[in-house]
Amino acid sequence: MTATARHRHARRRAAAIALATALSGAIHAPEARAEGPLAFSDLVALKDGADACWVRDYDNAHLARHPDQTVTRMALSLDVFHDSDPQTPSLGFLLTARRRGGDGEPGAVGRCQQRDDGVACYAECDGGGFLLRRASSPGAILLDMRHVGWLRLHDCDETEGDTPRNPPLTPGKDDAVFRLDAAPMARCTGP
Repeated sequence: MTATARHRHARRRAAAIALATALSGAIHAPEARAEGPLAFSDLVALKDGADACWVRDYDNAHLARHPDQTVTRMALSLDVFHDSDPQTPSLGFLLTARRRGGDGEPGAVGRCQQRDDGVACYAECDGGGFLLRRASSPGAILLDMRHVGWLRLHDCDETEGDTPRNPPLTPGKDDAVFRLDAAPMARCTGP
């Protein structure tokens, strides 16, 4: 399955789950533990089909305090699946970001892996990555761009790729670490 097909499948699946989530009002949020690295189980229930969402819409006041921040909105969804080993869960992600002066809300898809310092996520087709860490606020996570140093926000098989209006996301002065808050899945799937 191509990255575009997986992305479309993930969005359709997420939309169906979003309806069920909205009806139940359930939001999975990391436990408010103050110590230790973030683990898969802190993020989402480890069963096939489980998912979770974190979003942040940066308001004008925040952006005025951080004039070098290019990201105006970020959404991260995670979903659990099992490959060949039913005992070992895998974690997939979809991250979208809207930027000042950018076109739309491009995204990246990939897989995450448990590490000693948190949950590391890597985009498909050598598209860079990020590290998820524990935040001090209950229900929030930190997305750290400094782990890999860049993230390509488009599908592997797109012909246009990186453009001046859609460059890779890099950890600039105000774009290095993002706090995202737990949200209903509908906030990650968009319209």
